[in-house]
Amino acid sequence: MSSRVSSTPAAAEDATEDAAEDAAERAPLKDDDDDREDKAHAQDADDELIPLPGKGPDILRVVDSLLSLHVVAPLVISTWRGLFEMFQLYPGIPDWALAAFGAVLHSGLALSRDLFMTTFDCRRYPEPTRNFVKVLTRCYTYVFMVACVTHWRGLWFLLDLLGTSPAVVGLVWAMSAASLFALRSWRNTMAPPLVVAQDGPDYVFSFSFRFRSDSSRQTLLYILDCLFSVLVVHTLVVFVWRGGWCIFDIYLFPRHYAWSAWGSLTLGYCITIVAFSLQPCMMSVVQRMSGCCRVLVVDMYHLFSFVGTVNVWRGVWNLLNHYLLPGNPVASYWISHLLPFLLLVLLNSANSILVRGVYIDAEEEGGQCVEFPIYYLRLFFQNRRRKKLMRQHALGKRPPGSHKTTLLDNNHQQNHSPSPPSSRKSSKEQPLQPCLSHGLSHGMSHPHHHNLRVQLPAQLPASYKDIPESPV
Repeated sequence: MSSRVSSTPAAAEDATEDAAEDAAERAPLKDDDDDREDKAHAQDADDELIPLPGKGPDILRVVDSLLSLHVVAPLVISTWRGLFEMFQLYPGIPDWALAAFGAVLHSGLALSRDLFMTTFDCRRYPEPTRNFVKVLTRCYTYVFMVACVTHWRGLWFLLDLLGTSPAVVGLVWAMSAASLFALRSWRNTMAPPLVVAQDGPDYVFSFSFRFRSDSSRQTLLYILDCLFSVLVVHTLVVFVWRGGWCIFDIYLFPRHYAWSAWGSLTLGYCITIVAFSLQPCMMSVVQRMSGCCRVLVVDMYHLFSFVGTVNVWRGVWNLLNHYLLPGNPVASYWISHLLPFLLLVLLNSANSILVRGVYIDAEEEGGQCVEFPIYYLRLFFQNRRRKKLMRQHALGKRPPGSHKTTLLDNNHQQNHSPSPPSSRKSSKEQPLQPCLSHGLSHGMSHPHHHNLRVQLPAQLPASYKDIPESPV
């Protein structure tokens, strides 16, 4: 599937940023030396992360993790649950039709990725058209979510035709998991709270396929790559999720629905917190490894994290079924679906809902392949810093300080590529960027923030370097 604070302050500065850009265009040209020096200062400052007063960057990482665990993840799960369960109200729609509809729509949106990226880049439009384009990007996110949910629901219940006995469930899970490990695609099972994606043109339309084909040079291979990613890799991800979910249905308080839900929630949060806590240690270990051993260790860590993620989803989902208007399922489903989606839009994280893109296990250098792509407050402060520098440049001022002030220690300044995510192209291709995902790869979106042009703590994966700033 393969992951917090409101973005309103950042959005409120859009008008100021636009005015600064216009002023910069009208400003008299400075001599080349001064201009180069200003740009150097701006780039240095752009590489810095602004920490909270009196705190190091680690506090932002902790706050980002807490926001993901307690805000973004429950909202994403609730949004999925509302639409997923709503199809129970329409028993006349066959599961194979839902699966086919979701697969076709998902494939079509994926194949049109570059077209949407160019057309709906709101930075290409003046006001008020820009705001209208931003609304359209949220509509795109919603349509993509419908594709993901219908695809997942159709495949999920088609598997019931094979039976729900422990032996069948375990066998299907084992075969699907082995296939993902063989394809080096296990990381695509990651979802919130281990993946959080931002909204905006640099994130909404950016995700990669399994073989990183280039649409401009390899059209046929690009189409085949897209279809393989959607119809094979994502199908295997659904099978793995269903298997893990059903195993806990069978063995975790099977006769007590509420106990089972609370048990899953408790187990999921405990495992997830442990997974977050192990990140520094795992990064240090993986940095010193290479080859198959490195891939194996990374996959085992992600497998452990996957167990926590499935239980968080199962716990929140079943608790909503049990406590949210159980006597009025129609109202329960609509409230569960629409309200959290609107809140995610306001939080600038609706992209976390999507399950798209394919990301390769242990693809990044160093230990960054085991870092979960949860950059919310860190991106928020980085964007504010960027806008401040733009205003200073528009007024003809140099960035404060004549030397670079490094806020991150040397261990945090290693370069590194989605997780949770070309639009995720290989490092040899021109980056288009994403999220995300693994980019769920989320509602599970992995929207893994790809190509970030910021120096964040804990080394962003290479896939996150050089991402242009989101204007949202």
